[in-house]
Amino acid sequence: VAIQGAPEGPFRLVRLRLDDLGRRVRSVDVLDANVAVAGPTSATLSGGSVYYLSPAGAQVDGQLEVKKLALK
Repeated sequence: VAIQGAPEGPFRLVRLRLDDLGRRVRSVDVLDANVAVAGPTSATLSGGSVYYLSPAGAQVDGQLEVKKLALK
């Protein structure tokens, strides 16, 4: 699982499926195409979920909230 950034777009949360040797990516699953994260390293895995920091919104300037996405 990774946070991927586009040069002119938002971050997205992706799952990289590797080959049997674990050396090459055989497919990419987009888990969330428009993730507002605090940065590309602001995510962690725990159990079957990924947690990431996201700006809390315009109403709470500069604060972050933790979002959770269950991995299937």
